[in-house]
Amino acid sequence: MIKFFIQTYGCQANVADSQAIANFLSDIDCEQVFSSEFADLIIINTCAIRDKAEQKIYSYLGRLAKLRKQNNFLNIVVVGCIASYKKQEFYSRFPFISFVTGAKDDKNLLQKKLVDIV
Repeated sequence: MIKFFIQTYGCQANVADSQAIANFLSDIDCEQVFSSEFADLIIINTCAIRDKAEQKIYSYLGRLAKLRKQNNFLNIVVVGCIASYKKQEFYSRFPFISFVTGAKDDKNLLQKKLVDIV
């Protein structure tokens, strides 16, 4: 069974989106864990409202790089507002990221990619 962890940075819309993603993953028999250390899939839900949140995301991804080196099977997905306009930057700065999709991108594509990862 795939274990997933969601880290949410942002507003109420991000919290609601994270809950929807968690519900979707639970529906396809994944288990939510509450620490990134125990996850096979880490989803980072981003908000672009404040620069501080963006800096926290980059710092968190830097820490996840170490975790990814320890676990080659770990998948890391970035979703949300910042992912909408910095998709290429995420891929170039953090090549270990499995998938990036923006808040305005097709939700069905996100679900398909998550199913592929699972």
